Amino acid sequence: MLRRRGKTYQTRAFVPVDLQPLMHRAEIVKSMGTQDRDDAVLLAAEWNHRVLKLFSRLKTDGPKMTTDEIDAMVARYLSVKMDGTEVALATPGQTCDDLEGTEWRLQDQLETAEMDLKYNRFAVIRKDALQLLGVTSVDEDSDSFRVLCRRLLEARVEALWAEMRVRQGGTLQRPARATRVPVSMPTVATQAPTSPLLSKAFDTFNDAEGTRKKWRIQTRDDHRLVQRVLMDFLGDKPVSDVTKADLLGWIKMARMIPMKRGAEFKGMTIPAIVKATLNQDRPRIADKTINARYISCTKAFFNYAEKVDWVVKSPAAALDPIKLKKTTNDAALTPDELAAVFAGLKEAATSADCEGYYWISVLALHSGARLDEIAGLQLTDIRETEGVTCLHIDESGGRDLKNDHGIRIVPVHSRVLQLGLMEYIAAQAGPRLVSNLKRSSLGKYGGPVSAFFNQYLNDIGVKKKQRHKNFHSLRHTWATAARRAGIPDADADELGGWSKSGSQRSRTYAADHTIPAKAALIERLKFI
Repeated sequence: MLRRRGKTYQTRAFVPVDLQPLMHRAEIVKSMGTQDRDDAVLLAAEWNHRVLKLFSRLKTDGPKMTTDEIDAMVARYLSVKMDGTEVALATPGQTCDDLEGTEWRLQDQLETAEMDLKYNRFAVIRKDALQLLGVTSVDEDSDSFRVLCRRLLEARVEALWAEMRVRQGGTLQRPARATRVPVSMPTVATQAPTSPLLSKAFDTFNDAEGTRKKWRIQTRDDHRLVQRVLMDFLGDKPVSDVTKADLLGWIKMARMIPMKRGAEFKGMTIPAIVKATLNQDRPRIADKTINARYISCTKAFFNYAEKVDWVVKSPAAALDPIKLKKTTNDAALTPDELAAVFAGLKEAATSADCEGYYWISVLALHSGARLDEIAGLQLTDIRETEGVTCLHIDESGGRDLKNDHGIRIVPVHSRVLQLGLMEYIAAQAGPRLVSNLKRSSLGKYGGPVSAFFNQYLNDIGVKKKQRHKNFHSLRHTWATAARRAGIPDADADELGGWSKSGSQRSRTYAADHTIPAKAALIERLKFI
């Protein structure tokens, strides 16, 4: 391929794919050292003939030659590539401005090429890749084509660095030999990168990502569960051997996992349990759980695998979240249900020797906080700030918050104080709001409260009519009341520990509210 570069012409020969591992590059460029196109055409024809002879010999004798012999032969021809730069450097009539301008041009080209390589911007190299393959179109999403494009970008960067070194006073050198995975044609399966077994890869991922993101206990357990089920389904195979079809089949199996698994399945793997219950009428894991746990964790792992070059492209890209049906699950309590719940809740909690459960419920309703955010409160977390009694919700005392947005200060509603919260606190001997609640292995305190509340809803008839109502309904009730009271979404998210609504600017503005301003918002809400 002949083309004009600056004042002279140059030609470029693409290295056949099967010879690239021997020559360590995808193309060879040669300056013809002339401004006359007719002369350049003749010189290019002669030079291309020499290169084709090299390719022919390497294909015939390459497998029989030693590495040193191959390197010596290739070096003779690759020096031709660098001759172009030497000719350009020796061209008479170049001023200092010409030379300096060339260096700036090289610097710009190098920065652009390195950014293309960093972000896998293959559009800039697509035409060259197609010409190298000798085709006009190809599956550009295939792993082999992506790898080929990346190799071409690497070759471009190497060539630019070589010229830059020379122009800055260095010597022309062929880039150091690097070990590369051979690239195959798109019609042939690409050789996968070297990768560890799933068991080893999962350990590495858990340590690296779990430490970097400071996973919650529940998050770490979710990943380990998904990883164990995935290995039970696929076996302990290399990461690079996992295909899109494997993962699609696995998610199909996961959607058939029984929601409840009794003692009869003890010791059985999840795939074995699914097979044993395939024709049985059993409730299965909710699609919401499949999305939030199985698909999410799988995507996170294989994105990491792509990042560390265990795979060329994540096979989990084929996993789309399951479209969920609209449901009233965990819906807010109606005014009548709310009145029925709190009409006898304190008496029921006191009779069960757990009065603290009543106060947890009252605080949850009036603050929008999650069960475990309230159940894990220490008495010192309820204190006056800027003249307002507030809940200080953070990770002190061993609480495990859902996310960073959960860390916040929420003013206590005046109605809660009127009901006697501070008198209850003054009567407590222990350090916690409810001293008899113990931290579970998952870092949670609210399990017993949830069980008590669900049973209470059943006893008063709410749960018998609405099976989906539970303690979390209090949080939905608060959110519904906030909307009805005209509280902006960003403010509601800040008070309730959500992170989904509003622009970054509006969320930052909400977080900057003074405590009295937040208290004024809380006071708009009316419940019991």
